[in-house]
Amino acid sequence: MLIFHKSKKMYLKKTYDSYAFRISMFFMLVLLMLMVNLISCKHNNIKTGLHICIEGADKIPVILEKLSPDKIDTIIAVKTNKKGCVEISPENLKNCFYRLRIDNHNFIYLYLKENDKIIINSSYPEISRNYSISGSPDSELLEKMYRKLVTGSDSMNIMKEQIINAHYIPDYNVDSLQKIFSEIAGNIFIEEKSYLSNFIKENKESPVIYMALHQYVETSPVFTVERDPDIFDFVLENLKLYNPGLEQINLLESLISKQKSKSQHIDNQNINIKQGMVAPDFSINNFLNKTTTLSDFRDKNIIIYFWASWSKESTNNMEFLKDLAENHKKDVEIILFSLDSGPEKWKKSVSGLGIAELNNVCDFRIWESPVVKVYGIKNIPVSIIINKKGIIEDITSDTGKLKTIIDQLN
Repeated sequence: MLIFHKSKKMYLKKTYDSYAFRISMFFMLVLLMLMVNLISCKHNNIKTGLHICIEGADKIPVILEKLSPDKIDTIIAVKTNKKGCVEISPENLKNCFYRLRIDNHNFIYLYLKENDKIIINSSYPEISRNYSISGSPDSELLEKMYRKLVTGSDSMNIMKEQIINAHYIPDYNVDSLQKIFSEIAGNIFIEEKSYLSNFIKENKESPVIYMALHQYVETSPVFTVERDPDIFDFVLENLKLYNPGLEQINLLESLISKQKSKSQHIDNQNINIKQGMVAPDFSINNFLNKTTTLSDFRDKNIIIYFWASWSKESTNNMEFLKDLAENHKKDVEIILFSLDSGPEKWKKSVSGLGIAELNNVCDFRIWESPVVKVYGIKNIPVSIIINKKGIIEDITSDTGKLKTIIDQLN
């Protein structure tokens, strides 16, 4: 009896322990499932739309805007909660470009598609500089592009601040610092253009190449349809192929078509430029990527000097032109029009020859440049002398004759 009693107690104890173990395991499993659900629901069970969390942004306005080809429409305006979070679930979401506007300094550009579930995290106040995004491959590409471009912008702003501060330092050579800044700005522009060109080619199936085509360094566009027709054609061709429904295609096609018509008109003009003719006007970007327009200098006598870094004969005249510019700085504008094929050698040559102070321009199309064609340039170096009335005084490759004409005009 005693043995049976002990055995029964042991049996009951084992049964109880097994039952308790199973109960505890059951509750642990339920708890684990709840925890997994809490963790995953943030990402897997979110509704269609934008889920934004901005650290330090207590109840600030967030505006979603649709970027149409000819206007910007406000889709919805909301405020973050105390934790800086907000959900935006717009109706009838189209496949097009949008942006989140938090204030006049913070924008996040997006490409949204129907049923997108996008999560954006950032911190206030530098929201557009440190945001991360997931759930939209095209929007992630935009984030990658802008993150790269903001680095160059920051470098430019630092240099600008240094130049401003230098004005308050007695006897400081601000001109020397300005020259350094010009060179750095030129290098940044070249770097950004190279990056965006590669970005467009590597992501040709994405609609974001349209946005890459319209980026700026400071106030200067990286690409222009006049200067970069090939990249504009490439973007248009691939948008039509991979994103035929994109609203911006018609606008881009119209822009390219107008430029081709304009170029054809220039090519068809009389290229037999002669003394006494009105000088054809043109606009082109200079060494600092600012637009130079010939007619802006009609209050001065103008010399357009056609040259190239690869032409030793034309570079040999630079000291003469610098002296001429110094002696007639008030009444003569010298435009150095380069027939170089790329910005690197051109900018290096401009800096090396010490002619950065003059008005250097180039469209990198060599003999196919519309300006070269309209002025009938067949050889370099050659100078076109234009008086204050916009009339061509002479065309010459003789520097001695050039000096004589300028002296007579002044």
